[in-house]
Amino acid sequence: MCAGLLLLGLLLAGAVFTCNMLLAVFFVALAFNLVRGLDIDCGCFVTSIDASARSPMLWHLLSDALFLAIGFYLFFRLCLEKDKRVDPSFDTGISM
Repeated sequence: MCAGLLLLGLLLAGAVFTCNMLLAVFFVALAFNLVRGLDIDCGCFVTSIDASARSPMLWHLLSDALFLAIGFYLFFRLCLEKDKRVDPSFDTGISM
């Protein structure tokens, strides 16, 4: 649902927020299990049958952190654009 809204460009702030929250929960779950010393490997990120081809859980945590940072950037960027559109007295710096 969120991906569809993002692709269609509908309700962007809400869709980005929802995707960020889902990714944040996933990130916290990965971090929690990494701290506990568990290597949760369900095979979701691998296309190979070979067990040695699997990447470590820390790599997934770092990639999720990168995606989360990009998602927060998009969310705050959307919020700032919304604030600029709402405020008619906002000075864009362009003189006419």
